[in-house]
Amino acid sequence: MSARGIHAIAAVAAAGLAATAGTHLAVTSGTHVDLDAFAAAAGEVLAGRTVYAEAAVPFVYPPAGVLLALVALSGPIAWTVLSLVALARVAWLLVGSAWPGLPPGTGRTRSCWVFAALALLQPTLLCLAFGQVGLLLLWMVVEGALGRPDSPRSSLIGVATAMKLTPAYLLVILAAAGRWRTVIWSLGGALVVTATVGVVWPGVVADYLTGGWRLALTVNTTIDAQNHSVAGLFRVLGNPAAWVIGVAVVVAALAGVLAVRSLKRGDALGGIAVALVGGLLVSPISWTHHWVAVYPALVLLLREATAGRRPALVLLVVAAAGLAFWADVLGRDGAHTLAPGERWPLAVVLQQQWIVLWGLAFLAWFLVASAYPHRAGSVCRQEAAQAGTIGV
Repeated sequence: MSARGIHAIAAVAAAGLAATAGTHLAVTSGTHVDLDAFAAAAGEVLAGRTVYAEAAVPFVYPPAGVLLALVALSGPIAWTVLSLVALARVAWLLVGSAWPGLPPGTGRTRSCWVFAALALLQPTLLCLAFGQVGLLLLWMVVEGALGRPDSPRSSLIGVATAMKLTPAYLLVILAAAGRWRTVIWSLGGALVVTATVGVVWPGVVADYLTGGWRLALTVNTTIDAQNHSVAGLFRVLGNPAAWVIGVAVVVAALAGVLAVRSLKRGDALGGIAVALVGGLLVSPISWTHHWVAVYPALVLLLREATAGRRPALVLLVVAAAGLAFWADVLGRDGAHTLAPGERWPLAVVLQQQWIVLWGLAFLAWFLVASAYPHRAGSVCRQEAAQAGTIGV
């Protein structure tokens, strides 16, 4: 093995240990509020009681989310290791899609460096610290979309959708792009995991359908500067709901059109990246840990930056620096919740919501870059689809 490969593996080990130690000691002082909520929900299910009940941290996931809750019973260390393994697989798949045809050794080395960088970004740290499901869901989506598209592996997108409804936005985009085999496999995956829960714990499905789903409408409804979505941005600015909904619809449509066009042109990484960024922006709630879904976009920007596209380099540097030193993750200082009619000062909004503005800038860059598919390094290159990937 070359020295470069050894250094990359060392970086993986160091980043993994740092992420584990940092999230279990420095960030939450050993508490894992979301993981504890998942484990409590699993205990309720195993005891034959309803999981959809008012609680300090209510369980708001669809019935298939119970499967993740059962995994949470393994404890925080096992959950962290599983999440980091999922992130490592995501890095491998993203590198394989961004640079198809790389020699296996080079691909492994580059994947190691990408994993090491992503493991130390604050969305990852917060996801691990709270025991959230973001990294596991991101793996399912990326595996289903980039691993071996239009194969049984695509069913993982449906499994993720059945566990948390937000990936359904990606399924709509895949259908619009004509990726019907992927959509069919995904729907099959969603049906299988939901039916499995229904057979083993029929009360869970019944409780969800007869009113449990309403819990998702009542949790996290406060106006909070840490809601990093278009809705969060407009709400802290005090704009009326009509503006929020209108802008979200426009952003969803723009991201959808760009993603569909990219998928049709053969750039799966571009399509998935812009779809996930669009989903983060238009979601009613996008907490910091949800932004692990931006990682495909970061690898896409790295691909374009290495091909000489300076705007991509600027966007990548801004995102990497911001996500590494984001004040509202490791430096929470005081309450962020607003009373009705109260507004945040503009300087605070820009500090807390910069990632939303970055996401909008990313879509604008993608729109302009995709208009010139003939240029070297364009996000619309078709070689990626023709050469295969290292991520198999």
